[in-house]
Amino acid sequence: MKNIRLVKKEDSEEILNIYKPFIQNTAITFDYDIPSIQKFTEKVSNISNKYAYLVCEIDEKVAGYAYASSFNERAAYDWAVDLSIYVDDKYQGKGIGKALYYTLIETLKIQGYCNMYALVTSSNTRSKNFHEYFDFKLSGTYHSSGYKFEKWHDVDVFEKIIEDNAKNPHEIIAINKIRETKEFANIIDNGVLMIK
Repeated sequence: MKNIRLVKKEDSEEILNIYKPFIQNTAITFDYDIPSIQKFTEKVSNISNKYAYLVCEIDEKVAGYAYASSFNERAAYDWAVDLSIYVDDKYQGKGIGKALYYTLIETLKIQGYCNMYALVTSSNTRSKNFHEYFDFKLSGTYHSSGYKFEKWHDVDVFEKIIEDNAKNPHEIIAINKIRETKEFANIIDNGVLMIK
């Protein structure tokens, strides 16, 4: 059974278990320490109150997740979001990442966001190729901006314009106002079809 849905509070432990190896073994994330489940649950809750935060389930187990978050706190950036995605290593190569990102991007479009950004550690070729698949463009590089595992890492900034920047953009539609719509259900259904 395959499913994509909005995150629930009780997903936090499974999501954190997916995230842990990325913290411990990679420079894909610049976190050093594994957060407590309480702190992580608060973070998931805070993000999902405003932004799309999706999980992909395979046989009722969370296999991956993707979410949008604040690009910058200042009001003029309200139509821009930062994206993150993580897929459990056991489920790599099954189209889960593509299904989640497709669903996330299409959801952000109906919410009214205009610009999406992703920060990718420059050595992470897989993620760079993944973002290029979704027509993200490299817009710049932060040189030696992250220090992890006794090494400095460059970070590439990928950008995707998802809606024409209107002279007067409309107010962002909250995620809780679209969760029950047919349009959102269709996006979910199309995303699920991408999973192998």
